[in-house]
Amino acid sequence: MSKLSKAWRGFFEHKFIRGAAPKSLNRWQQAFCEWNGQRLGLTQEESRRRFEDSWAALRGGHSGNSFRLFCDLTQHIHQVFCSHDPTEVFEAYQMHARLHGLRQLSIRVPEWPGYLPELQPLFDKDKPLILDFGCGMAQIPITLAMYLKTLGRSPQLFLADIPTFRLDFLKWFCQQQGLPARFASCTAEQPIPSLPSCSLLIASEVFEHLHEPLAYLEAFDAVLQPGGFLFANLENHDPDYLHVSLNLAPVRRRLKELGYRELRHRSLYQKP
Repeated sequence: MSKLSKAWRGFFEHKFIRGAAPKSLNRWQQAFCEWNGQRLGLTQEESRRRFEDSWAALRGGHSGNSFRLFCDLTQHIHQVFCSHDPTEVFEAYQMHARLHGLRQLSIRVPEWPGYLPELQPLFDKDKPLILDFGCGMAQIPITLAMYLKTLGRSPQLFLADIPTFRLDFLKWFCQQQGLPARFASCTAEQPIPSLPSCSLLIASEVFEHLHEPLAYLEAFDAVLQPGGFLFANLENHDPDYLHVSLNLAPVRRRLKELGYRELRHRSLYQKP
């Protein structure tokens, strides 16, 4: 590359592509830097510097539109290796897990009890089990469990997802927080692992990624206790590389047939 080309590229990147380091990190990002530093044998300062450099690579950081576009383009480019076909989708998610994980770390951390006040009956249970299927970085169940502990409750967590670094991080994080948690891997051989009876089942941003969403709903209904809550995004979705079920009307219709009460429009339901 010539000096002129190098200078032009530097100007273009600085002017239109690169961003700035984050002003602060949320609780999940801080924990990730600590865990990742231990994993790589780095000092905490070096681990945080790497994270901040990654954030600043694109304007808006991991939560910005530029990074989202980068993730979308990367998924399309790499579909030559594996796509969202039922026989390949688990490998596709594992391939893109690192990029997805960085985006998920930037999600706003919920604050309780205001986040979902409709769950008040759950707050009164002594030992509620919270199940998160397709848990990602599990901000909702973990923060809820932390809040329930402040009320003197003894919550238990069951977190299920495709096996990637995220489950390893969550095992460490839950142990650091003193939260009893079990974990299950969703694989091509066993896409729905054995699930425990639960008071709250979270499947946020899940159904649109499933080739047979009704089969998963039946499995969820089988373990959700009477009076328990289902939290999921059941809006119809726009086309996307990893969205394979855009119309979730059959799921909503089946919930109605099962007698579920809709507490929040297409997102929070209570089992009869």
